[in-house]
Amino acid sequence: MTGRLNYPRWISWGTGCVVLAVLTGLTPFVLGWGAPENVDWARLSEISQTYAAVSIPLSGAALLGVAWSLVLQARQLRIDNEDRSRSSHRELLLRSVEDESLLVCWEPPWCPMTREQYRRVAFINAIYNGWRIEYFSGIISDDVLQLTALRTMRGEVGRNHWKTTRPIWAAEAASMGRKYRNFVRIMDLALELAEAEGPPLRPGDYFLPDAS
Repeated sequence: MTGRLNYPRWISWGTGCVVLAVLTGLTPFVLGWGAPENVDWARLSEISQTYAAVSIPLSGAALLGVAWSLVLQARQLRIDNEDRSRSSHRELLLRSVEDESLLVCWEPPWCPMTREQYRRVAFINAIYNGWRIEYFSGIISDDVLQLTALRTMRGEVGRNHWKTTRPIWAAEAASMGRKYRNFVRIMDLALELAEAEGPPLRPGDYFLPDAS
């Protein structure tokens, strides 16, 4: 999921300013073309200078609007490209979770674990990556991310995965910008709050036994 930026509004605003500035600058010449022969050209020159003084800040504002719209478009394009890449990666990951024979196509486990444990690791990692995309795109706020992570880290799988892989996330965030570093900081805070509540819930304790 990605947040769509409202850059068409800025494009319209910038285009409108450009048109207004051009019309303002052309106004003295239009007046001169349609003026009678006995027109006071000195007076018209003063009017032209006045209009020129007005058009300069309008032109500057128009250029700023266009530049800002280009910045927003570039940012949106980058978010869309990241989302497509993550979606493709997530699809491959989910397919390997469904088909255990494909798990060996990924990196080996960093510590001894069963196939079931590795499938859980792959799935919770996909969940965390989804949160990171939504947080960076502005879909979820700091508070929502923290609360969601806290609830997940009350379970053993979510808590252990962040504790184990946290250095990897932090290393990636160091080269990806402030927003990504904030993501790691909020996840760390959620882990701290979860551990303050007590031991995590083991997978076998999530549900009541099925009725026989």
